[in-house]
Amino acid sequence: MTIRAGELSDATGLAAAHVASWEEAYREILPADAIEEWNQKRPAQWDAYLRDPTNPAKNLVCEVDGEIAGFTRYGHCRDDGIDPKVNGELHAIYVTPRFWGRGCGYALWQATLERLRDAGYADVAVWTLQQNVRARCFYERIGFALQPGRVKFFERNGERFPEVRYWQAIELA
Repeated sequence: MTIRAGELSDATGLAAAHVASWEEAYREILPADAIEEWNQKRPAQWDAYLRDPTNPAKNLVCEVDGEIAGFTRYGHCRDDGIDPKVNGELHAIYVTPRFWGRGCGYALWQATLERLRDAGYADVAVWTLQQNVRARCFYERIGFALQPGRVKFFERNGERFPEVRYWQAIELA
């Protein structure tokens, strides 16, 4: 298992990992057409992310035997009223389902946490769909705490899906 920065040549593999993760993680939570719509956008989205030198978000890739098993996107916290110089955010962490339970998510998180610490962030937030029990359990295992009352909504065709925020202090090394 190798953790490294994402590169433009990873765009196709990152999109594939993102699609596989979404299909499994959200199939019981989000409407199938919403998942399909987002999944169709993934290749162009990853190409744009990796081509844009002004994008403040960073990417890490977990590679297993030459295959992209998962990734993180991280950077400053995008929430209103939060100091982006002090507060970081785990924008996304996804692992391809066939690699679930093999330590990829934990390794990605540890590498991401190290980079957030090195960037000078004092704490880090992550948002997840309230119904995503698997993700919520993972965040709690790696030291995040639910922030009661911190809720926003993902909206799709008039349906609202609540997201909850987790928060973790970043210990100095």
